[in-house]
Amino acid sequence: MNPTVKSLIPSDLLANQFLNRAKEFQANIELIKVLKSRTYRIGEANVLVRASSEGNRRYFFGINYITVEDIANLDNPFIAFICGSIDRVVVIPAKILF
Repeated sequence: MNPTVKSLIPSDLLANQFLNRAKEFQANIELIKVLKSRTYRIGEANVLVRASSEGNRRYFFGINYITVEDIANLDNPFIAFICGSIDRVVVIPAKILF
């Protein structure tokens, strides 16, 4: 395993797995600078990726209000919640959450 990947925290590993899976469906993925968040343009959507590693099947996804405001200003925003595994992902339009 790559030492850089090995040193990533569990939520970073989950986010990377999500992006790798997204690349299977959409080749155009680019990082968007929205504070220090994991926000990407995937195809025609802007996706904030939130990942929580598994722990008693309780997940915490912290999002600060500044990030929420920045995401709300993007075209076609979505939020992807990774719930402990790449096999348990919920993607919702950001407008519903806001």
